[in-house]
Amino acid sequence: MTWPAGVRPPVAVVFDCDGTLVDTETVTRTAMEASLADVGVELSDETFARMLGHPWPRTLALMQAELGMDAAAVGAYRAGMARRMPDLLDDPTLVFPDVVETLDALGEAGVPVAVCTSSGRDHLRTVLGLPGLRGRFGVQVARQDTEQHKPSPVPYRAALAGLAEELGRPLPAGLATVVEDSAPGVAAGVAAGCRTVGIDRGTRLHDLSAAHVVVAHLTAAVLAHPHEPHA
Repeated sequence: MTWPAGVRPPVAVVFDCDGTLVDTETVTRTAMEASLADVGVELSDETFARMLGHPWPRTLALMQAELGMDAAAVGAYRAGMARRMPDLLDDPTLVFPDVVETLDALGEAGVPVAVCTSSGRDHLRTVLGLPGLRGRFGVQVARQDTEQHKPSPVPYRAALAGLAEELGRPLPAGLATVVEDSAPGVAAGVAAGCRTVGIDRGTRLHDLSAAHVVVAHLTAAVLAHPHEPHA
């Protein structure tokens, strides 16, 4: 691809997974509502929004403290999610078309990519097996791969370190780009020192205002870094 004038191509791009690469928020909400209903709990818009983009320990704490769920209810909920999610995720239409186009363009330009998520490895493996994503990401950072999670910058730093090791060359965070759809993810990307692009998929559940730029449609060009004027 040809990069627009006045920009510097990123040295690497690290993508969030859920809500960024794939429309898993819709199916996750479907599964969560049904699984919580199994134990007599109703899921509000506010609670769902607060659960997104965070690892399981934080979600568990919220369920216990704010939804009043005991260990038995949590266990039943998790069993319900495990039963429902595989079928819901087995859907090629979950992959956002602009993601496939962007990955094609980045590949053509030789820009290395990674994926970084607060979800577990099994979930990530399932999602990355969907058409359009399969075989794209050699470097994958899931919940189990770091002790700290978003909004900590540690997961994104781990992804960049993995890419640097794979490529055998340094990848300065300041010249890399992160793509995120949630407030915790945006905070993590910014804290890691990366140019952070917020992708607004129209759900209105996320505050992306801390991102360097927010877009409604993903292209390789929006992942570039504007040249800073010389002093």
